[in-house]
Amino acid sequence: MFWGNGGGRYGKIFKTSVAGRAVVMSVDPDFNHFILQQEGKLVELWYMDSFAELVGQRGPLKEAAVAGNLHKNLKKLIQEHIGIESLKGELFGLVDQVMTMDLSFGIMLGYDPLNTDPNLSKMFTEFRRGMLSFPLKLPGTVLHSCLQNQKKIITMIMNTMKSKRDQQCDSSSSSSAAETGTNYDMLDRLIDDKKIQTSMNDRAIGYVIFALLFANGEALPSVLMLVMKLLLANPLAMEELVVINEILRINGSIGLIRRAIDDIYVNGYVIPKGWTIAVMSTAVQLNPDFYDDPLSFNPWRWKGANASSKTFIPFGGGMRTCVGADYSKVLMAIFVHNLVTKYRCASCCALEFRLEP
Repeated sequence: MFWGNGGGRYGKIFKTSVAGRAVVMSVDPDFNHFILQQEGKLVELWYMDSFAELVGQRGPLKEAAVAGNLHKNLKKLIQEHIGIESLKGELFGLVDQVMTMDLSFGIMLGYDPLNTDPNLSKMFTEFRRGMLSFPLKLPGTVLHSCLQNQKKIITMIMNTMKSKRDQQCDSSSSSSAAETGTNYDMLDRLIDDKKIQTSMNDRAIGYVIFALLFANGEALPSVLMLVMKLLLANPLAMEELVVINEILRINGSIGLIRRAIDDIYVNGYVIPKGWTIAVMSTAVQLNPDFYDDPLSFNPWRWKGANASSKTFIPFGGGMRTCVGADYSKVLMAIFVHNLVTKYRCASCCALEFRLEP
């Protein structure tokens, strides 16, 4: 990105083509903020073809979104299971004991997070390879392989759902978990919630759990890789807890892609209905008009920034602000805490750490 006069090489808002599709790229914080506030009015959430098929956005979840306000109905449910109050309780201790995906299987499906089948994590790891693959489903392609893994995981979730429904039919155990809160996981909640049931069938519920598991395991690895890269390049930062806390707020806002459902007028131009708009919020970080010497290591640049900032939106914006933001922050904080307190850097030129005796 080449900056000049406050804009990129082609300006703050420009048109390009991605795989033959007309796409409007925006690195203008004011326009990005405007777009994120227009959900359901001028724009709608959009995913690339392969990604949309992998997470069910072309089928079950699309139908559920049309039937009712899917995101609104799920927001409260998710907060109940991985929100601040849950994190203050038993979740905090579990996070320090198990891997992220294993913990998610416990929260969402009721699996024992300390004894989760390792094949589930492996399947999700392989599945992520197809997220941005070319949309060809021929045998041997990345997308075809990922779809096979997707079917296995969805089948596992559906079988778990059937088992839970069978248990509910047993009068001796009916509603006991719901009444006491014991082992009452997110899938139980989806099955019992009347609002969810009126807008979603069982297959859609299965895809919701699948999408939440996928989202939980997708963003954190890349962010933590960036954290480690910055720490290795700046060893003294390991001794600065304030710096570490600020680093944890770097959570690249990817996937902020919308499609115009009506003509949008901006700066004398028209973005036609049906065009795709990519909100490139992370690119704003490279603009010297907002940050001095933006390529240098300076985590203090975000000090005091909040979710309403137009130049810093690490967890999205508008009605789709990430409901798992606090959960992600805790996971990253515990990871970095263990990294800097239990390990020491053996080489600043390579990713080598060894456990302190």
